[in-house]
Order: sequence, then structure tokens, then C-alpha cells
Amino acid sequence: MKKYINKFAALVIIIFLTLPFAYISAESERFFYLVDYADDQGYQIKITDDTVYINSSTLNEELPNASHFYDCCVYNGVFSFLGYTLINGNLGKQIVVFTYDSKENYQSSFAIINNSSGIPSTFAADTYGKVYFTSSENNTLLYCYSKSGLQYTSKLSANALQLLCLDGKNLTVITTDGVYILRDNLPYLVNTYIPETPCFYAGGGIVRDSANTEYTYEDGNPVKIEPEETLLPTEAPNNENTLEIIESEKYLIVPVGTTVAKLRKALGLNLGEISVTKANGKAITSGKLGTGMKAEYNGLEKYTVIMGELTSEGNINSRDLKLMMKLLTGEEKTTEILLLAGDLDGNGILNTKDLLALSKLY
Repeated sequence: MKKYINKFAALVIIIFLTLPFAYISAESERFFYLVDYADDQGYQIKITDDTVYINSSTLNEELPNASHFYDCCVYNGVFSFLGYTLINGNLGKQIVVFTYDSKENYQSSFAIINNSSGIPSTFAADTYGKVYFTSSENNTLLYCYSKSGLQYTSKLSANALQLLCLDGKNLTVITTDGVYILRDNLPYLVNTYIPETPCFYAGGGIVRDSANTEYTYEDGNPVKIEPEETLLPTEAPNNENTLEIIESEKYLIVPVGTTVAKLRKALGLNLGEISVTKANGKAITSGKLGTGMKAEYNGLEKYTVIMGELTSEGNINSRDLKLMMKLLTGEEKTTEILLLAGDLDGNGILNTKDLLALSKLY
């Protein structure tokens, strides 16, 4: 049951990804992790009922006239936040857009009367002051607004799954029948394949969907990157008693769920020939290993590393994901052992590829 609960929690996190990562910790708080397409800068954002925090820094002013801000995007350091207010008992009748330019330290907002029925379900903003969304009541209608009000409405041939405007100018509409680009206020079908939404920018010019498929983003069009062919073994070894260990001068890299007993047997040691201690100095003789535990045997002193397990708890959960976010934004310092455990794509650095891979591990 615990396994299914963990997977459900991971699914909730993925569903609320916007550009790329978002999750809800409480009814009055929303957390996002965005990567800026302009410079690959990562941001961790928290939105409460009346305040925005970017990388733990509080913006100077409270959010304007809204208690329901729930979505955001960024391009070239300019953040756009979308919210709605309750007017005469009509939820979502007034849409509020709050903009913050982190480079110029300038913020502004405007309110518009929502001509659609229902609240926005997908959202994107460009650098021309326009915001786009589809309604929760009808996802085939695309609405474009500016400070002066409704600019136009475009009819889609299928339900919109997600809106993207990663480059600040070209609006991409991912629908149930393919990918559209908005040109002259009209949607044009450019790809018939359907990415697994939500999609997000992962840095390095790469867009990823929830199935971890990679795309390049060219003039608003996510173009699928075909993976290179690899030769796979015809038959994989099937030995449950075999424990794969990568042993270096300082570290023992072992799979998640490895216990003290399994490690001892894999190293060919007898009882009493190995001692394991936690970071707090407490010795353990049984149970799961966590990243950063010290193993002493045969006159050697090495530290255990479990890929994706960052908190030394012995299993992978949402706390590892939160710590990864803090490492990416610089809120927490990246140590050598955390880099080893968190570098899931093996490129020697921590990035959003590792964050996505980690979100799929529990």
C-alpha cells in the first residue's frame, strides 16, 4: 500500500508541473520549479494567498486583489502569475495577471473581466503583454487578453492539454490531436504526434514531456528528438541474490533498499567484519543503508551512496525531491556525496534532468 501511496504522490507532483515543476504542499501554498528558456536559470517559487517568494526571497508588495493565484511562467527573468477573484459569487469572473521583472526589480498587475465560462485551465504569457488561457468549461476555445481586455478568441479543433510560450513570442498549443502554433491569431497544426503533458523546459535547449521524451523547441514547435539505437543484451541476468556494487576509493554505490546484511554478503565478509554508522555517529547492524553512512571493513573507510536517495533515510521520497530543488537553486550547498547521489543522468552536474528522473523513482 505504501508503494502505491508514494507513486500517487509522485503523480500529483507531475500533474501540477507547469514549465517544469510544481507541487502543492497545502491549500494556501503552491510551489513551482521553473527553468528560464532565455538563460537556463532555475527558479524555485512559492505562492501563498498574498505573497510570492522567488528562491526564498519575498517580493516587496503583496499580490494584487487576488487570493487565488495558482499558475506562473518565466522568460528572460520576467515572471507572469495568473490568478482569479470572486465577484458577486462568480468564481473566476475577474482574472488577475501579476508580472515581476527580476532584472529591473519592477512589478505590475492588471485585472480583466473573464469572458469565458469557468476558470482558466491552461495558461501562458508572451513578452508582448498578452496572456493566453483556455477555460475549464471548454478547452477548445483559446482566449487572448492584454491590459486592454479581450483581444481575440480562437477555436481549436480538439481539447487543449497545455499552452507553452517558452521563447517569449511563439505560443504552442498541445491538443489531443497534435501540436499547434498560433500564427496571425489562428492555430496551425505543425505536428500530429501528441507529447505526454505536462511538458516543460529542462535547459540546454531541450523540452521534455512527462514520459521523459526529449524535444527541441524551434520557433514555437517542439520537434521530437529520436533516440539513437542501442544494442541491448538478449537476456538479462536473473539472480536475486546478486547485489551490484560500484566500489571506489571513497564510496560504495549500492542500489536503493540495500541492507547492512546484503552489503556484508556482497563484500564477502563474515559477521563482525564490517561496521556501519550513520552521519550522527550511531552504529547500526541491520536495516536499510542511506546515502552518507560510513562503512568500515578490512582497514578501509568508505561512504555509501544510493542513487536518488539524498536524505540518508534509506528510501526515496518527496523529501529527496525537495532537497534536490534546494540544491538546484543554491538554497542548500551541494557536497561531493550529494552530487554523486543526485547525478542520475551521469553528466557530472545536477540539473533539471536529474530532478525529473528523481520524480519518477518513487
